[in-house]
This record gives sequence, C-alpha cells and structure tokens, in this order.
Amino acid sequence: MNTPQVDVEKFWRDGFLLIKRAFSPDEIESLREDALAILAEQKAAGLTTTSGSVTHTKGDLLSMERLRKVIVDDRILRVGRELLGNKPVYFGDSSFQVGEGLRGWHKDNRLPDRFNHSAEDWHGKYTVIRFGLYLQDHASHSGGLGIRVGSHQPSRLVKLLERVPPARLRAQVASSYGKAVLVDSEIGDLVAWNLRTTHSGNAVRLKSMSRTKLGTWFENIAPSWLRIEEEKQRVAMFFTFGVDGDHLERYLGYLKTRGYLNETWDNLRQNEAAFGESKNADLEIRIPS
Repeated sequence: MNTPQVDVEKFWRDGFLLIKRAFSPDEIESLREDALAILAEQKAAGLTTTSGSVTHTKGDLLSMERLRKVIVDDRILRVGRELLGNKPVYFGDSSFQVGEGLRGWHKDNRLPDRFNHSAEDWHGKYTVIRFGLYLQDHASHSGGLGIRVGSHQPSRLVKLLERVPPARLRAQVASSYGKAVLVDSEIGDLVAWNLRTTHSGNAVRLKSMSRTKLGTWFENIAPSWLRIEEEKQRVAMFFTFGVDGDHLERYLGYLKTRGYLNETWDNLRQNEAAFGESKNADLEIRIPS
C-alpha cells in the first residue's frame, strides 16, 4: 500500500493539493470496473440521471458495497486528517459520474456566501474539503480538475463590491480571481480542494495555445479541433469531509435546504454495513436530523 505525501502548507496556501500515486494502476482499474458495473445495474433499474453527456448514479459511495472501500480507505482518511488537522467527519456527500460532464467554474461552499466575502463562510480556515479520484489520465487529456489558485482566500475587491449593483458583477469577479491552472493528475493520483476554491471538475485542455492568454472563458466556446479529448470514458469519484466546528454545521444546515441529499441520508441511516465499516476505520458519520 502506498503512503501518500501530503503538503499541508501548500494545500492551505493554494486551496488545493495533488497527492501523487495514492493508488496503484491495478486498484484504479478495479474501481473503474466496479463503478461501470454499478452504473449498468442502476441504468437497468431506471435509477440513473443524465445531464448533458454525463450520467449520475443514485446513492452515496459509502452505501455502495463495492465502492465504500474508497471512503474508508486508510490512505484517504490519513490525508483527510492531515489536511483538516483532526478526525474527518463524513456526511453522505459523495458520488461518482460517468461521461464528459458539465463544464464551468464555480465554488461549492454555501451559495448565499460564495460571492459575499464578509459572510461567515469566509471567517478563518474553511474546514470542509472535497476529494476527487479520477479513474483515467488527465495530465495530458481533458476532463480533469481545473483550479483558480488562492481563490479560497477572501478577495479585497469582492469585499469592495459587496454593496455595488448588479450582484452579477460581484459574482463574476468572485469567480475570476486567482491564476487558472489545470491539475496534471495521472492514474492513481488523488486531488483535494477547499470548498471555497473556484474550480472546474471537468476542465478542457486546448491544443497548442496558452490558456493564460486566452482565459478560461474560451474553453467552453473553443471548436472541437482545438480541444484535447478525454483519454477514455471519463469516470470520476467525488467525496467530501469536514471536521467538527461552525463551518461544518453551517454547511450541513445549507445541505438540508438543498434537499438533494435527503434520500441519500435516509438510505445511509439504514445501512448497517456502512456504519460498521466506518466504525472500524475510525470515521465518524454525521447525518442531519
């Protein structure tokens, strides 16, 4: 088993971290097979949903017998403990998707606070983080993670614009600061980012052109002949952890208003195997009442 190297200082400075060789190529191939088998089963049962060219399955990873090993994996939990500085808390926010997926740059913290950098989400370290495990190469192919470096830190310009209409201008500024980079994740790598960090979970790579000159806006309108395609059918897993504190409690309250996790929480409450494996892994599960 690999021992991932974790640069905690870099994570909190840049708002993201690429953790090299967390998994072996054989492990990644096994996860691909399991994920695609679950997708086929859920499709046959009419349980999947499709947005554009990406398909989402029903339920969280911990509730899926063949994929819960990802959530309770000691390597991932160790990275979570090091980045968060305490025991990770899991609350059912995980999934996998298959296909190219929707593109676009955004933040994942509470929607009311995303473009208001005086709001509570922007007080101190934001200790809710997301992991991405891409089951194919994105060091030289499209479909991987794009990040705006440092965008998890409050922006003085956004604060200055807080009382200036229109709100759309503030949102555009808040989504555009920080240098845009593509994360060169290879097979077996793990990526982590802060929920305040502006990112694209499905970024486009362009041929022979500098994205620093063209800007990230160009990727969505670039003709197909300028784009680098995915290596193969894109399969990506995403899962979120937090630690005890105000940020986690507010985020859980926010998720309750969104509603999309209610069915997941109901199913997870009844999954004794998931709770048993989490206890063995020393992972706390917290489901809002």
